[in-house]
Amino acid sequence: MSQVASDKRQNASAEKRTSERHLTLQTARITCTDNSFSLECAILDVSDRGACILVPEGATVPEMFTLSLDHDSSLHSCRRAWRKGARVGVSFV
Repeated sequence: MSQVASDKRQNASAEKRTSERHLTLQTARITCTDNSFSLECAILDVSDRGACILVPEGATVPEMFTLSLDHDSSLHSCRRAWRKGARVGVSFV
């Protein structure tokens, strides 16, 4: 894919967002809603409505889960919106 096509695709995704994303690098934990497992992750950017997180390549990320931020112990109910390799987009529900 050319750089121009890649830039257009990224701009189209950004235009769909209704709230501004803020770059961050925070650690967090994904916990399955039935508490059957948890997974460490990193938050790459966050907004009022969702986030982009980084998980180990090939890790299972359930459709619905709780995201627990390490720095303040806050909890966010999440829905997986998309996945590209180790990056996962989530919306807060």
